[in-house]
This record gives sequence, structure tokens and C-alpha cells, in this order.
Amino acid sequence: MTGRRHEGAAWLALFRLPNLLTLPGDVLAGALLATGGVLHAPLITGAVISASFCLYGAGLVFNDWVDLEEDRRARPDRPIPSGAVPPRNALRMGFVLLAAGILLPLLAGIAASICAILLAGAVLAYNFLTKRQRLAAALNMGLCRGLNLSLGAAAATAVSPIDTPPSLLIWAACLVTVYIAAVTWLAHKETEGGYRSWEGWLPAAVSVIGLAAYFTISTPAHLLQWAVFALSWVAFLTVCIGASVRFSLAAGTNVSSIPPLIGKWIGALIPLQSALIVASGPTPPNVALGAAVFCLWPLQRRLARWFYSS
Repeated sequence: MTGRRHEGAAWLALFRLPNLLTLPGDVLAGALLATGGVLHAPLITGAVISASFCLYGAGLVFNDWVDLEEDRRARPDRPIPSGAVPPRNALRMGFVLLAAGILLPLLAGIAASICAILLAGAVLAYNFLTKRQRLAAALNMGLCRGLNLSLGAAAATAVSPIDTPPSLLIWAACLVTVYIAAVTWLAHKETEGGYRSWEGWLPAAVSVIGLAAYFTISTPAHLLQWAVFALSWVAFLTVCIGASVRFSLAAGTNVSSIPPLIGKWIGALIPLQSALIVASGPTPPNVALGAAVFCLWPLQRRLARWFYSS
């Protein structure tokens, strides 16, 4: 029984358990931004969220499988180099999850299926083509997040036509793409260091520019929508700026402090997703859903104490 528990914990670590909580908000934000804040097909959306988990899980497994030799040197306690998860089993699991992630969106129609295939392609491209090239890897990972949000939009529009200005959906997809590209840019050298002084401010700059861009497109319509939107964005800004300050202070002297900061930036996706959901429309259920997604954030932070995120 102890061995099984150890193996189960190893798989949870391999799947970056805290990061999994950052996935539903992408799909929900895309679906709601495409339909004016109304979730027309919750079962279909649930299937697409499941596909998102599968594709993300596949990407993580492939990532650690490709990094096996580097992890044996720099992170020998991780599941694959430690032997807790055999490399062959990890690779098999990766392809099973990839197949499931492509097949599940068939329930949501052709547009969602195409989006899932593109996302699967981006996952494979990151791990097997662009991973060693810093700029290409950052852009590739950002594209994965943007496609994850677009997957929700594609599934929703199969049931209901777009009911909000396309500019909102484009803004949200671009924002999560650029934000994760900035975080990935920093994560690329987390075991090496050698950062320039300005690099740690990239996620904070994206968060501020993203907020400014939103107000050129739309504004919350009533007090409750304003309140949840403001709370979510203040939380997002606070994490981004706080982590940037700590990064600037530590990047030159303490490389071991960088992975936890990467984890904080990844976790900040949850309040960002809450803000995106609330921005999609002023209906009370939509605002409530944004608030519910925000509540995943404290759980994500607690899990991040026990499982690595970067």
C-alpha cells in the first residue's frame, strides 16, 4: 500500500497538481467571452475542460520525459529521474492523454476538434521542437494557453453564436498568450540564472498593459461586476508585481528562489481568469462563476506548498 501511495504522489507531482487548477478558468473564460457571459452547454464545456486536463497532462509528461537527463543533474528528486515513475510508463501515459484530449472535443463539434488538434500540435512542438530555443519555447507555450482559451470559445460557439464583441475574445486570448510567454521566458533559465535586471518585470508589464487595453474595449456594467473584476485584477497585479520585486532582488544571487516565483506567476492565472469571466458579461450567474473560479486560487496556493509548479 505504501508503494502505491508513493507512486500516486509521484504522478500528482509529475502532473503539477497546483497547475491543474489553472485550466478550467481558461476554457470557461473562452466559452463565456464567446456567448456574452451565458454558459449555454455546461456538459459540452465540461467535456472540453476534461480535454484541457488531458492535453496539459500530456504536455507535462512529455516535458519531464524530454528533460530526463537535465533533471538527473539538476532535479534528481523529480518523479521520472528518481525512478518513482518509470520513463516508459510516463511516455505511454503521455500519448494516452494526448489521444483523449483530441477525442473528447469531438463532442463539441468540428471547430472545437480543430482547436484541440492545434493545441495538441503545439504541445508536441514545444516538447520536441522548440523547448531548447528560449524565444521559440516562450511563444510556443504562450500559444498553448491561448489555444486552451480558444478551445472553450470554439465549443461554445458550436451551440450558440458569438454574442459579444470579438475584440473582447481576441483581447483575452492575446493577454493569456503573452503573459504565459513572458513567464515561460523566465522559467527557461530557472536552473541556470544569469538574468538581466529588467526580465523579471515582464509579467507585471503584461498585467498592467492588459488592464489598460481592456478599458479601451469595454468596462464593467454594474457594481457587482465592477467589484469582482476589481478584486480579481488587483489580486493578479499584486502577485505579478510582488513576484517581480522578489525576482529582481534574488535573481542575481539565489537561483533556487526562482522556481517558486514561477509558480506564483502561473497561479496568478486564476484571478486573471476570474477577471476575464466577469468581463464577458454583466449577468449574475456569470459574475458568480467568476467569483467561484477566484476561490480556486487559495487552494492552488496551498497545494503549491507541497507540489512543485515549474
